[in-house]
Amino acid sequence: MKSVAGARDGLRESMPLPGAPPPEPAAGTTKAKTPKAKDKPKKPPSKDPEIKDPLIVKPARKPGETSLDGPEMGDNSQPIKLDDDADGDRRLIIRSGLKKSFTEAQSEHKQSAHFKDLKQRDLDARIISADYMAYTLENMIAADSNVRFYILIAITVFFTVVLGLARLLVLREEGKGEDLAASLYIAVQVLISAGYDNSQESAMDRIIYILTLLVGMTVVAVLIGLISESVNDYMAQLSAGSSKVVETNHCVILGWNESTCRVICQIAFLRRIFMMQNESWERKLLPWRRVKPSSPLACCVVVVMNNTKEKEDMQAIVGNAFTERAINPQRTKIGRDVIFRKGDPSDNHDLVRVAAHKAVAICVMMNESDTEEQGIDEAAVSNSATLRTVLALRNIIFSNNAGSDMTPGFRVVVQLSSECSYIRGCTFLAPDGHDCLFPQDLTKYVNSLLFFCASKPNLSRIFVSLLDFKGVAIRARPPHQLRAGPNNELGWFTGKTMKEAMLNHRWGNGVLIGVDDEAMNISVYESAGTSFNGKGAPGIMSDPDRVILPDDVMVFVSPSSTPSVSLGLPDFAEEADTILGARKVVIAPGGLIQEDGAHEVVKPKPQHVLVCGWRQIWEDNPERFIARCNDVIKGMPQKKGSTITTVNDKTPQEIAEIVKDFTVPFTIDKKNGGARILWTKDEGEWVPGADAESIAAAKRSARATRSSLAEVPPDPVPDGWLIGTTNVALFHYQGSPTSQKTMQLVVDESVAADREPTTAICLGSAGTGEELSAAGADTRVMATMLVLRVVTEGRPNRMHVVAENRMDQTAMLALGPKGAGYESDMLNTQAIIARSLVMNLAYPQIYDALSELTTNGPGLPELELMQPGELGICGLALTFGALQHVLARRFASRAVAVGYSIGSEIFLGPKPDGMITWGLNHRVIAIFRDIKGEETVGEEKGSHI
Repeated sequence: MKSVAGARDGLRESMPLPGAPPPEPAAGTTKAKTPKAKDKPKKPPSKDPEIKDPLIVKPARKPGETSLDGPEMGDNSQPIKLDDDADGDRRLIIRSGLKKSFTEAQSEHKQSAHFKDLKQRDLDARIISADYMAYTLENMIAADSNVRFYILIAITVFFTVVLGLARLLVLREEGKGEDLAASLYIAVQVLISAGYDNSQESAMDRIIYILTLLVGMTVVAVLIGLISESVNDYMAQLSAGSSKVVETNHCVILGWNESTCRVICQIAFLRRIFMMQNESWERKLLPWRRVKPSSPLACCVVVVMNNTKEKEDMQAIVGNAFTERAINPQRTKIGRDVIFRKGDPSDNHDLVRVAAHKAVAICVMMNESDTEEQGIDEAAVSNSATLRTVLALRNIIFSNNAGSDMTPGFRVVVQLSSECSYIRGCTFLAPDGHDCLFPQDLTKYVNSLLFFCASKPNLSRIFVSLLDFKGVAIRARPPHQLRAGPNNELGWFTGKTMKEAMLNHRWGNGVLIGVDDEAMNISVYESAGTSFNGKGAPGIMSDPDRVILPDDVMVFVSPSSTPSVSLGLPDFAEEADTILGARKVVIAPGGLIQEDGAHEVVKPKPQHVLVCGWRQIWEDNPERFIARCNDVIKGMPQKKGSTITTVNDKTPQEIAEIVKDFTVPFTIDKKNGGARILWTKDEGEWVPGADAESIAAAKRSARATRSSLAEVPPDPVPDGWLIGTTNVALFHYQGSPTSQKTMQLVVDESVAADREPTTAICLGSAGTGEELSAAGADTRVMATMLVLRVVTEGRPNRMHVVAENRMDQTAMLALGPKGAGYESDMLNTQAIIARSLVMNLAYPQIYDALSELTTNGPGLPELELMQPGELGICGLALTFGALQHVLARRFASRAVAVGYSIGSEIFLGPKPDGMITWGLNHRVIAIFRDIKGEETVGEEKGSHI
């Protein structure tokens, strides 16, 4: 992400930030040499949550072409020209290289030496009546443990009635009169007490009768014991989750990790929205009036299988989560809608038993098994368990009638533990040509977001909320299923341009943010940070002149999957013209718009960021640490004079070794409080200078000025480092951030040097190489925040805290520094991962569009907080609908507001006719796309907004 000021200044070039890792060279070129750190002893692989690359995304294409694969595919990828005038060609998907078409993958599987039809190879692929009975009975018992007693009572009543009726019929044939009540009464006595008989008269007859009764009781007792043991064993098997699943078009979750429970809850929230839309009596009685689900995930059964937890444990964990989140069991019930099974997700037979080959959606979450295997064997490949599971899934899918019975809309979302470029080798397409496999690696983006939000209060909470199906969230539907326009017309979007659709849809509870083309699967290049922004391109805030086609998918933000039209809304364009028509926009130095009160903005000040904690991966890969520093710098509205200070157990010498290839070291004038840079180092030589830009001039005049300065020690330990050419200084303190003594020293010395910390980033990792549990990491974060609360008490400026957490309740328990201002931003890393997985599982059609939003880079859509003064509306009363027209004019229809904030309060998807008086404390929550070389209205002096 980058700041809006960068867009105003016209800084649109796709330039990497200083210190960022260089891009990979194109084929046939020579990679430039970069300085390398000295060889260090190898260390065990890091278990740090931050890993190498973001989402594995699909390559983009040039206009008129379909990209067959990324640059890594070599010469096998040949672009196929498409006829832009033929609508049928828009559905043409051609793949080569490792990404096989359905026919190629089917043929390849048939030619395998191990090929055999699934029903011939595995008898459990056949479903018989007994399987249906066992499956239903197990789910009934899982939903209610008293079902077994209900079944016993039902059997007793059944035999009482049958035997009573039989006795009555027999007596009536013999001419003996007896009513139904008497027959049922005798049948009950016999079933309960076995009846009595006093017809025996002689002693021997009585003895024989008693012996017979005893023998009979013994035989019956043994028989009852055997039957009871068999029944108990069968019930135990059912309780253990060993019966076959006989569902179809269901969702299967394979594996268990910290995000699994959150994934199930997000699916429950999606189900709740769908069921609430159809709970009226009209739609219950008239099925044709019911709202169709926006995704099959909203109405299907969820089956969870793993081999690390018992069925009872999984039920208890999810049950507690449902209770905590107020999920109504009438809408989503464990045992009926969410089913648990014990089995190995990478075993073909166990996958067949949960009917994975008949599912419509599968989510692979084998990260904990990946980490465990790599910890046991250092030679193990990354994502080992995940890779085996995906290959096993692929095998049973193509073994099920050679893949021809694949469920329509079938999709597999894979959560990766680390970079895995070769997973594309097992991808495949459905018979209709759509992608089936969606690998996802969000860990790097989550870490990047954590650091970028250091200077953007509330941004992390906003992003997490947009992925939460519990409320206002990103959703998708095809245009023919949506009503919009002044006349509340079904299918109104078809044939409209994106610009017209965004400004005139007349929704009262939704904001249109983009469109994706399910057939073409284009938007993002393989290389991160580059997007396809050509004419007619799909995506979030893409080409405003793109015409919406019937096979497109609309992407919008709403609390419902069917936004409703509000009739009688005012003309928002006229309102925007009336209020802003006569106002001029003046771009002042620094990108600030200044002319009158409406353009008043809060002038940015230097930011001083504390980084409390360390990631082991940064020591192994120093460029990753610099990349995180650059994330912080990107979010700083004022870079000159800003600083970053790290606090961890690393020595200054270790930090100097880590950053030496990406920074310029310097010493400070401690006699003057440390506020002035005294010496900088360039090419191994210390020269006088104030910042990185003056090094060359200082070096030329070094001989003339050095005599007037104090002598420099032969090789002093630097006091800090300048990061690239940004003029942002990096400082370091050795010590634990959970130590009050250490943090008090950091704050006191920073205040004395006129760099009082304004923001603190609290990490749950200490960089020791040992992975902490979720509770241990979150406790470390909360302890750090408490220390900051103590050492900053009484100071006039409150410190903004951005912290990561892995447990939901940590955000409620954590206490940050006191004082007025923004609340602490708690970034729930597992929640973001889980919500993104469910988003792609529910709407794989918009996978490319969401990939853009979760990838940092020039030309990609960005979530931003804008000051009202930047738009010329500060102090004015303006409706939210009119604000959309202001943004459209300011950013050439490539920006849209999805909400606003006041301090720490966030309002997503407000009503368009709601009047808002925009003040200095307001922020507009907007998604915009800055396109290189594209002019926007209102950037020149004197132009109208």
